Amino acid sequence: MNNPVIDKKILFLCTFLGKTGGIPIFEEVLVKNAPKDNNYILSNVKNDFKGKQFLLTGNILKNLGLIKKIVRDNKIDLIFYNYHTFPLFLISRTYTIRIFDMEFAGKKLSLNFIMTMLNSLFAKKILVSSNSTKIKLQAFFRKIGLGFIGKRISRLYLPLDPNFLELVKKYDLGKIKNFYQGKNFFLIVSSEYHDFLLSGVREINKRLGEDFKVVITGKIADKEKKKINEKYGKMVIFAGFVSREELVSLYKTAQAVLYRHYNEGFGYIPLESLICKVPFITNPDDSIPEILGDAGVYYKDYSKYVKKVEEAIKNKERIMERIQKRKAWALIQFEPRKIVKEHIICLKNNQNPYK
Repeated sequence: MNNPVIDKKILFLCTFLGKTGGIPIFEEVLVKNAPKDNNYILSNVKNDFKGKQFLLTGNILKNLGLIKKIVRDNKIDLIFYNYHTFPLFLISRTYTIRIFDMEFAGKKLSLNFIMTMLNSLFAKKILVSSNSTKIKLQAFFRKIGLGFIGKRISRLYLPLDPNFLELVKKYDLGKIKNFYQGKNFFLIVSSEYHDFLLSGVREINKRLGEDFKVVITGKIADKEKKKINEKYGKMVIFAGFVSREELVSLYKTAQAVLYRHYNEGFGYIPLESLICKVPFITNPDDSIPEILGDAGVYYKDYSKYVKKVEEAIKNKERIMERIQKRKAWALIQFEPRKIVKEHIICLKNNQNPYK
């Protein structure tokens, strides 16, 4: 039985709108789908929120006084900020934050670590974006003698990007140019482990007598790029920063996405790959198996990685069957309006009905 939603005034701090990444995606979805009654938006850009809205200008740290005034004048019951390093504890004792991953824990005495710890001490609730992050964060707080904080942690997933979904539909209808038609390639998106990933493709090329290329998106330091060029030559194509349209085209035409990660809090890249129905080859750590399930192609070490790359080439039809089933699940599980509804219920009832 669902709990009734308590009539509570919430101030949503949305300071990443207009940027790229998981936080801006969530903020945009929230602004467009949050119920208007008793909800307030304090954002860095004008948007189409029909409830009461305040425009934030300049650095958010310079607006502590403004936020305090808005909370006081409008009798706000709860502040929600989709990040964990802004000093909300200086404004209120009734707020909820999201901690995306465990990166802060490895940087003790850094500003990131200090702000996260202080916010966590006073937060009414802490949201995380995967069960793996929840388990790790609870273990971290127990280890340092603050196990009571772990009891405030709830897992609430992030939403699919509606704009990305629309681009996928346009591509499928032939309304987006195929930027890499005719190229036989693997794709690397935002991964730091280039040498590990590229060496496996080079080995597969030698073993199978193929000439697979690897397209790498995103910014790469000149020094790193030089090393890659010296070692792998024309096998690698540096695409740099690409538009969302081009990214969809890359996903759709790649043999597979190659990925290696540590400390993944949610995983928009594997989720986007799933929506585009492209095999995703990755190590099975953190949140990614939670997102991909059996649709992921997982390896534990280098030798297994090479075998999985070969498997993605030879057994692609079988992998695609699993991807199709998982995609249908993901479209329901991460549906934007559903995700916003879950957050509103969690924030207003101070509990998570979606365990």
